[in-house]
Amino acid sequence: MLDHYASLTNGDLVPIDVLDQAEYIRQVAFAQLDQGRRTQLGQYSTPLSTARLMASMFEFREPALRLLDPGAGSGVLTAAVIVEALARSIPPTSVEVVAYEVDQRLVRHLDATLQLCQWFCEQRGVSFEADIREEDFVSHALPIVAGDLFAPPLIPFTCSVLNPPYNKIGATSTIGKRLRRAGIEVTNSYAAFVALATAMLGPKGELVSITPRSFCNGPYFRAFRRLFLHKMRLRRIHVFDARDQVFRDDTVLQETVIVSAVRDQEHQSVCISSSTSADDDYETRRDVA
Repeated sequence: MLDHYASLTNGDLVPIDVLDQAEYIRQVAFAQLDQGRRTQLGQYSTPLSTARLMASMFEFREPALRLLDPGAGSGVLTAAVIVEALARSIPPTSVEVVAYEVDQRLVRHLDATLQLCQWFCEQRGVSFEADIREEDFVSHALPIVAGDLFAPPLIPFTCSVLNPPYNKIGATSTIGKRLRRAGIEVTNSYAAFVALATAMLGPKGELVSITPRSFCNGPYFRAFRRLFLHKMRLRRIHVFDARDQVFRDDTVLQETVIVSAVRDQEHQSVCISSSTSADDDYETRRDVA
């Protein structure tokens, strides 16, 4: 699949900038998708500027990076995290990616992006392994997190990056009932993704997600907030002042928030930041208890 993209860039098989290539793949991939189908699946692709901002929020506490991307799309978020990790003063000794993508039309593009990531790691002497799982993350993760008898064992992740799908989960739906049996009370798929990704992190595991702001208050997400904050410590919350900028490629009006959290309970301050968009040079920050 990577050869296909190389042929579109004058036959250059060695990408000069991995993230520029990943962004190009994203644009090609999502331009080919039917808008009605995307709405049905709750798909909103992550622009490169947003992916870079999210990747910058990781601390990469473990020597080896084991990354979970539960709704990977074309893989731009994974690429941004890997590039960021390898740019740190102490890069990871190895990189392992588990990427879930239920939409078969995106899987070949995701594979191309992960090939770029592999090349990038190998050029820097870092071993790389990727596992693309063409299945629904919630349905696959639920039995693992619940410890079902025939479920595969949970191998904890050090990091998880998410731009999960946004659609409602009915209280009487099959998946809603399964989630409740596992102790996860949610009304939207994005909260289910975050809850399950949190449960799959190891001690001191890090999570960075971009989701609607709706979980932050009100009764519908109270149980989710309690579950999330019981396991995770908030490290940073980034709010966007404009609703039409984050997913402007999709012409979506959505109040979104990026949350950075870690699986420990050390008492530290939380950074509250805001900007008009991810590529806005002017950003406000303040630390709160």
